[in-house]
Amino acid sequence: MPEVVRVFGSSRRYAEIHFKAVVGRTIMEEIRRVKLDRVCALLQETNLSIGEIAEKCDFASESRLGIIFRKRHGMTMSAYRKAARRLTQGGRHFFGDCLHTETDIFARKKVGPHTQQLDRCDKAAGV
Repeated sequence: MPEVVRVFGSSRRYAEIHFKAVVGRTIMEEIRRVKLDRVCALLQETNLSIGEIAEKCDFASESRLGIIFRKRHGMTMSAYRKAARRLTQGGRHFFGDCLHTETDIFARKKVGPHTQQLDRCDKAAGV
């Protein structure tokens, strides 16, 4: 986080307030989102073990990553990998007239903005 604050050239608090106002998430939430997106990509595109992925994505431990991942996606990393490999075709999927990433698709497991976006898209497409 100090690197992010340094980019703003001001205090940590100002950086946090400004970042959240612009992006809609805290700096730490954004860092976690980017790291989890990288985890998803590695699960889909490589045969690395979960431990290797946790290390590559800078998580403290495999178990900590597992907890965070399951909370976000509603499934284990192994289940995600299996489903993603079965469904993925060029890294993107079509639902109705809308194009979504795997993260959007698996977000249906939980209630949140991704689910609402997909539901709106499905209704518009008559699905």
